[in-house]
Amino acid sequence: MVNPPHARPRTDSPARSAPDSAPRLAAVLLCLSLAAACGQLPRPFQPEDKSSNDLLYLADRSGILVRPVGRDAPGDPAAAAELLAAALRARNLAASTRDANGTGQILRGRATVQRLPSGRDEVLLSWELAEATGALVGRTAQRSELSAGAWQTGDPATLDRMMDRAAEAVAALVQDPAVERPGLAGFAGARLVILPMRDLPGDGALSLPRALGHELDAARLPLADRAGGGDLLVACTVSLGPPREHLQEVRITWTVTRAGDGLELGRIDQQNRIPAGSLDGPWGPAAHGIAQGAVQGIRALVERLDRRA
Repeated sequence: MVNPPHARPRTDSPARSAPDSAPRLAAVLLCLSLAAACGQLPRPFQPEDKSSNDLLYLADRSGILVRPVGRDAPGDPAAAAELLAAALRARNLAASTRDANGTGQILRGRATVQRLPSGRDEVLLSWELAEATGALVGRTAQRSELSAGAWQTGDPATLDRMMDRAAEAVAALVQDPAVERPGLAGFAGARLVILPMRDLPGDGALSLPRALGHELDAARLPLADRAGGGDLLVACTVSLGPPREHLQEVRITWTVTRAGDGLELGRIDQQNRIPAGSLDGPWGPAAHGIAQGAVQGIRALVERLDRRA
């Protein structure tokens, strides 16, 4: 059912006499805005290396050449790459840090470190797996919250744990066709880039983009931390109404634009009434509920644009 853009249906939560629980924003209304119409969407809201010659692991095209992590690299990028290659081999994937024959696949990673208000570090690892010819196989990303400096100093336990997690995600791209990332319909090679979120109440500027990145990754949608010309940018604004009878109106708008020319492709609106002040502190599970709904809307928007093309 398509509704006029100014006649959006809404589902308001019943009033609560004692608003002492986290807001249930997973059930917020979603409205997808495209051109002059919007429609309601469904409501959710170092493993030990036992090899004596790792060059043997690149005997054919199934081998993966692991490059050292770039950008905010760990203390010993080469050691991290060796850990990742070993973790991939532990998952029955031929992998090495040495280029034996110039064929196979190449795994490149990039790290971005951000200091959190708590004094800890958030590390985003973005991975891209490609054929030697340059053809993209898939992308994946992982976020981790670590003790300050643990990544940059190359703490062995931290590197071991994170490279093991990375190997799990990379193995999924290669071994299980059901979880390969098919890309964005109608936008060949495009990735989603989450723009910084500012002026959000509580810890929303940190927790909401983190939750959205997690949910986009879980949905196997292509994700990047820096935009290229054909990528899609995801921006978010949050507005709160005045408290009334212990409740407060919240409206969240997601805008999707094209990186190259700034063309707005569509909007996803979420709104509900929540216990007043619920978002003034940590968002907690509410951030993931909102992000889940946003991912539904982004996917539907892209699919609708593809049908109209």
